[in-house]
Amino acid sequence: MKTLDSRGALAAWRRDLALLRRMAGMLWFYSTEGARLRREYRDCEARGETYWVDAGGPTRHREKGPGA
Repeated sequence: MKTLDSRGALAAWRRDLALLRRMAGMLWFYSTEGARLRREYRDCEARGETYWVDAGGPTRHREKGPGA
């Protein structure tokens, strides 16, 4: 068991700070990208269009219609 008095305390703090930094980066990325996606979705919805997540648009099987 490691305690704050052991030799590995500095390494543990570095690891914890690196994890905190990574989590903060993910939170920032998800909030900014999520805002961009929500804005694009609202714009498409206001125009009455379908919002395609992938840039390619509809796939071939969807273009053929039902029963294809």
